[in-house]
Parts: sequence; structure tokens; C-alpha cells
Amino acid sequence: MHRVQCGGSLLKLVAFDTTPPTAVGGGIPGALGLRYLTMYVSNLDEMVAACEAADVPVLIPATVIRAGVKIAIVADPDGNSVEFVEAT
Repeated sequence: MHRVQCGGSLLKLVAFDTTPPTAVGGGIPGALGLRYLTMYVSNLDEMVAACEAADVPVLIPATVIRAGVKIAIVADPDGNSVEFVEAT
């Protein structure tokens, strides 16, 4: 298990000894279950750069959506959306 601290939240990622079958893609309407995850970060541009360096698909680059709020969305290996939000 890998643990990632996101502010006051702890995200637990489990890596299995054998890889389970690939999940159904298609974003939010593609299947039941976890399809979209939002994390608040204080270093959005660094997060996006790290994702790009790791060849993670960037679906929406760092974008100001309103004054003081910037987002970016990347895809996880199963095609789920992971949104990063930076609010100042």
C-alpha cells in the first residue's frame, strides 16, 4: 500500500502482486464506482509538470476557472479523471 498525504486527507493506493483486469474506461458515465477524484493542492503547476514528465495524459491543462481558482485534470491508468484544484 502506498499512502499519499493530501492536506488533511490520506489517499491509500493499493498495488496488487498480480495485476487485476483492466477497468472499463469512459470517464464518469463509463461505469459504476470511483470515476473522478478531486484533490486540493498548493502547487498545481508542479503537479501538472510531474504528470507530464511521467507520461500521464493531461486532459485539461492548468486553467484558471475563476478568480483565485485554477484546475487541471489528468487521467489515471484506468481512464478515470483526477482533478487538481489550487485556490488562493
